Amino acid sequence: MRQSVTVGLTGVQARGEIGNIGTVGESRDAANGLYGIQVQTPKGARSDVTLSKDSISISIQGPTETGRKGEYRVLDILQQIFHGGGLRAIFEQGKDDYGEDQILRLDDEVFTLQIVTVPRNHNLWHAANTGLATTSGTAVDGASWIRDAILAKVNKTPLAERGKTILVLDAGLAGVLSAPEVLETYFERHSDPRHEFGLAAVLLVGPTTNTTKSL
Repeated sequence: MRQSVTVGLTGVQARGEIGNIGTVGESRDAANGLYGIQVQTPKGARSDVTLSKDSISISIQGPTETGRKGEYRVLDILQQIFHGGGLRAIFEQGKDDYGEDQILRLDDEVFTLQIVTVPRNHNLWHAANTGLATTSGTAVDGASWIRDAILAKVNKTPLAERGKTILVLDAGLAGVLSAPEVLETYFERHSDPRHEFGLAAVLLVGPTTNTTKSL
């Protein structure tokens, strides 16, 4: 069961969700340029990420379930989006030997999903799984984290397969990367990654449908 609530305050909007992905709190204070997302997953991972003007701050405690362990969160969000758009989506486990994370049957079409965690900071996730891990940066850094994750998967995907490949950036514990301030910074520096690399789609999946964007 999924529940959500949106509360409007003077100059501040707060939003919360409870569902299969755990609990998510989202707030934005437009007057002061503050945006924050707090997540607790069903397995107990917690993240508190904020965007303050041009500064990004990320605080995470495990178990973070990155990689295959966290794919259920990504698929839950995508299923909601496809269902809301009137599309019939079926996910199937892909074959690692073929470089497939998931197979997506979307109506009459079949796509390969390539899923990568963002930021691709192995030290951050390792530290989070053993305690509290933090990192910070600017909107430019956030755009670089997105770019790094895209290149990590694209460089391993043959040209002939890219047209049927949907690249999924898992930002479930770093949802502020989907904020307009970060994405606008990305597109100031790089072109549309779908056209640049010939991909079917590039999706940045946050902890909710509201924080999930198509690049």
